[in-house]
Amino acid sequence: MGRFGRFRPRGGEQRLIRPGDGVFADPSGRSLVIRTVENAKVRLFRVSVSEGGNGSAEHEIITDGSVPVAPGSRGFLKADGRLLVVLAPPDSWFFVPGILDTNTGRITRLPTDGASHTRGLSWTPDGQIVEIRESVRSTLWRFQPVK
Repeated sequence: MGRFGRFRPRGGEQRLIRPGDGVFADPSGRSLVIRTVENAKVRLFRVSVSEGGNGSAEHEIITDGSVPVAPGSRGFLKADGRLLVVLAPPDSWFFVPGILDTNTGRITRLPTDGASHTRGLSWTPDGQIVEIRESVRSTLWRFQPVK
């Protein structure tokens, strides 16, 4: 497990809440969503860190399984529970953008061009999505001997 999942309450001691490979902060400050990768499968856990909470109120966010979350997925959590995630669909060579509703587990695959990798996602203040995308361009050459 990675180094994430530590929490330091205001004026308190740092403590390990849950080992993990990534963390998404709830804008309310009351919980964290911690990402773990086990055997190339991503699991997400919501852990309470509110004042007086000791991190013991943990539950796994079970996704609908429609599209796997990419192991290195980075994203941002909105107050309504929507988490931007990078997805690893089995029908594509490329990682694609998506939204995971952490309240229901429903994954929504967002439209993409089909010829580039999604590297990161973020919410804008007005609720739009900004995507960092890496395009792939290639050229096929055929060499023949000169006659």
